[in-house]
Amino acid sequence: MSHQRRPATEEDPELHAALAAVDAARERPYYDHETDRAARERYYDGVDSSDGAALFRELSGLLGRTHEPRPAYKPTRLVYPWVDLHPDRLLRGVYSGQDFTPEELIRADVAVEAARSERLQELVRREFAVGPAELEAEFDALEAALPFNCEHVVPQSWFAKREPMRGDLHHLFACESRCNSFRGNTPYFDFADARGAVMSDCGRSAAAGSSPPRARARRRGPRSTSCCATRARSATRRASSSASACRCCSTGTAPSRSASTSATATPRSPSCRATATR
Repeated sequence: MSHQRRPATEEDPELHAALAAVDAARERPYYDHETDRAARERYYDGVDSSDGAALFRELSGLLGRTHEPRPAYKPTRLVYPWVDLHPDRLLRGVYSGQDFTPEELIRADVAVEAARSERLQELVRREFAVGPAELEAEFDALEAALPFNCEHVVPQSWFAKREPMRGDLHHLFACESRCNSFRGNTPYFDFADARGAVMSDCGRSAAAGSSPPRARARRRGPRSTSCCATRARSATRRASSSASACRCCSTGTAPSRSASTSATATPRSPSCRATATR
């Protein structure tokens, strides 16, 4: 059986909608610092940040009550067209730093989804009595074999691929599928020696964990994890629940990105990621 991916056609409704979102994003200002500052102050007005544990509970409750919509995991809809764009309107692999246009990753992921669907249909044709459990297992295997070009900083297995964590924009970043697969579901880890395997532009990986190759990715990972954990609270026990680490979501200590920021800067701050769909 051939596993070659078929290119997505312009008639594909998913592709058409994603490309339309890219065109619309080009007409939007990249980042309005003053508007974001005012919105952030209104949203967090009254939140007491004097005690770490209480702050974590208060932020989790605030996000649980107000954070809508909660998009399902589909990076072609929000991550590539808008949320993970850099000031030059390009995407960059979170580990490699490689540049991609939104259209490149959208077309690649739509083709991956078509290949998954084709292989599932072939399974159903071949096995007449395929049950729900078999289909679920096959789909999990297909996702591992044919991943999207999107990284979950908090690995999906840590929360059993449940929503809203799976589609939480706080921890989704553009990432070549080879680097995505190389990291797997290991935690981030600071290696003091030369253990593990190394993949060019993807970092180092071993049983203890993985280490991104670039300092910027090593900073963004913990920040994204803490913000995701604040939103999901105890939905994933392995994600960091450090209240002090979550202050980046409430006090704006994570650097904001203005439209004048250099083309090598990282995307908008986590507060903007959280409100990107509003």
